[in-house]
Amino acid sequence: MARILEGFENSYKGVNVSKINLMENMDYAKKYGVRVVPTLVFLDPQGELLYRHEGIMSSKELRSKWEELGYSVEKQE
Repeated sequence: MARILEGFENSYKGVNVSKINLMENMDYAKKYGVRVVPTLVFLDPQGELLYRHEGIMSSKELRSKWEELGYSVEKQE
């Protein structure tokens, strides 16, 4: 999943990806109800939870989810 997220962040404008080691940051696991790794947490610009997904998503699925949530995801030129 790390490679997919890295590629997604590098391919699209305005996308920020953070990877968090939950063993070192258990507060995040509690805050977002993480029970499975990987869990993807989609946050708005203010840090509010928009969506969470347990398991792997492809780059295409990531883009589709952001667009479904109302965000424009444009390819880097």
